[in-house]
Amino acid sequence: MKNTSMFNDVLQIMKIDKDTVVFNDGAIAAVLQVKLRLPKKAERADQLKAMASFRLWLDTLHYPVQITSRTVNEGLKDRLMVFKANTEVFIKKKKDYKDNLSDFNRFYKWLEIHMLKNGKVERLCYIVIPHYPYYKNKSEIKKLKNFDNSASLLNSRAENAVSLLKNAKLDAIKMDNGQLKNLYRSFFEFSFYNKGKYETINDCIQTWRQEG
Repeated sequence: MKNTSMFNDVLQIMKIDKDTVVFNDGAIAAVLQVKLRLPKKAERADQLKAMASFRLWLDTLHYPVQITSRTVNEGLKDRLMVFKANTEVFIKKKKDYKDNLSDFNRFYKWLEIHMLKNGKVERLCYIVIPHYPYYKNKSEIKKLKNFDNSASLLNSRAENAVSLLKNAKLDAIKMDNGQLKNLYRSFFEFSFYNKGKYETINDCIQTWRQEG
């Protein structure tokens, strides 16, 4: 897992495995990403039906969940300007920086168009389904004893939640290993949300070179 120290020190994440977040204390969690499927001008009856279905799901829960939301791509233009200014300062600290600065300016011109064109402001909801530590005593933490059984139970709960949330007109998915790493990495790296993924600067550089 990239940025291992950052994930471990700041988020207390030991690893991400089998679409499950494993924390340093042995607790594990599954994460669902949720979007509302109803159009903004949906009929009131449809809105009430969706709300009733969501409430039904909440009422049937026999385990804890955490619900949080995040607005993505807000203030993107200002963030781009800050990124440009900081990068230019960094480049100009080097000797013979003119060629590097010229390359960066060409990339930034493409980056600005790419991000502002594809970076739609939207609200995402995440539902975290936590589970108690999988071990019986602290000496078993690194042995991952009972991890498979706990991860299987968590996966069953997540799949059931996804099914019920879809009845409430919500697009819900259980995030896999790659999506989880991508989500957590976005809190530490300059990125924007595009078609279900947080694109970092390195991702954008690869796309820019491919379009070359």
